[in-house]
Amino acid sequence: MAATSDRLLNLSSRGQLPSSQVLIAGFVVSGTSSKTLLLRAVGPGLANFGVSSYMANPELQLISSSGALMSQNSGWGGSSSLSAVFAQVGAFALLPTSKDAAMVATLAPGSYTVHVFDPTATGGVVLAEIYDASSNPLTDSQRLVNLSTRGMVSQGQGALIGGFVIGGATNKSVLIRGVGPGLAAFNVTDSIPDPVLRVYDANDNLVAQNTAWAIQSVAGPYQTSTSAWARSTSSPDGGTYQSSLLNGGAGSPAPLKRFASGAFLQA
Repeated sequence: MAATSDRLLNLSSRGQLPSSQVLIAGFVVSGTSSKTLLLRAVGPGLANFGVSSYMANPELQLISSSGALMSQNSGWGGSSSLSAVFAQVGAFALLPTSKDAAMVATLAPGSYTVHVFDPTATGGVVLAEIYDASSNPLTDSQRLVNLSTRGMVSQGQGALIGGFVIGGATNKSVLIRGVGPGLAAFNVTDSIPDPVLRVYDANDNLVAQNTAWAIQSVAGPYQTSTSAWARSTSSPDGGTYQSSLLNGGAGSPAPLKRFASGAFLQA
């Protein structure tokens, strides 16, 4: 893969978890050598953004493609070395005494998952984050190429929200999917039957949306019409994708259901 400067620098996913449910974020590191990443699970730190129902004590686990536990953290401890990495990658600061979780990992090319959950089984809103913490992320041949998140989804605040940042000076095409019924092939029986996928830019403008991958309607300046999944040519800036339920009943919360949502980089 050519070492072009337009690439994914940050991937994140926010979900609302009941009790001991797990938010699972998968990512892929490409290339031929190891890459350094910052991984975080933010609960209490969301209070500064007006989130009151945050997860008070999130635990973060890094899992290999074989299912082995590689590392875990349930309180970042306020270390100066981690704070320096936060500043390096542009991550918002965390209080030194907070119960938010964070770790730095240097990983060989391959696929990995991050598991985030509440060990006290209280639940709440939590943000899983993956940052490229390399010294030269825009020129490294190894890169982040994929983010996929599986979590619980309900109406309103229960939407599953993924964020990503594209670095560089040119546009980058990304394939973005919201998968519900397709999870049946993986023995998931409580998936969302009719998910809605929306893509927003850094200014919260709707730039793409889709409710059925076989029927594409261009909703914004970046979306391209295609006979496959929703695909958008995102500007080199931040963006979010949001997955929610279609035609939910007003007045009563929809039951929580499993769901998978992902942003995939197209080289």
